[in-house]
Amino acid sequence: MMAGIDMKNDKTLELTLHLKDINHLFEEPDITPFSDYYQPYSFKAGMDFIVGELYANPRTQRIRLGLVLPPDQISPDLLERTCGAIEKYSVAWMRDAEQDMARLRYQGVRAAIAGGIGMLALFSIAVWLETLGGFVEYVLANGFYVAGWVLLWRPIEVLIFDVWEFSLERRSYQALRNIELEIQPEEK
Repeated sequence: MMAGIDMKNDKTLELTLHLKDINHLFEEPDITPFSDYYQPYSFKAGMDFIVGELYANPRTQRIRLGLVLPPDQISPDLLERTCGAIEKYSVAWMRDAEQDMARLRYQGVRAAIAGGIGMLALFSIAVWLETLGGFVEYVLANGFYVAGWVLLWRPIEVLIFDVWEFSLERRSYQALRNIELEIQPEEK
């Protein structure tokens, strides 16, 4: 059976994962398509699959996760231990995303300052070349204008697109903290 994936109108993602071992929630399973436990999500850790679903559904606020395990994998405290492990996992990866966002913002601001100064210098040279009035000077001036704008490419990429990506990652791990977990034995 495949992972049951359902997106409710209330921004709740419902997933069911059939795992051979509870550790496969956090570790990549070592199973092949010949195994009865192989699922379309079996080539990576269950949490990586869940985070991928959160990336695909960025408006998700809550997750209902059903884990189906062999009966010998289920112990009385498994639900509590698994919820604690998911909490630690999400907090650690959320903090990692926050650090990456802070680093990128710092780099982006520094690049924007340097790019802005470089752009002003190149534009000044371009304006000066235009006053000379020749064809070669006109071509060079246009090249300096283009080079000035290119200097702002990286800061714009970092401050808008890269930071946005880490923001999406952080929101995905935040959504993991709002997980409703159910563990059930597989039916034989």
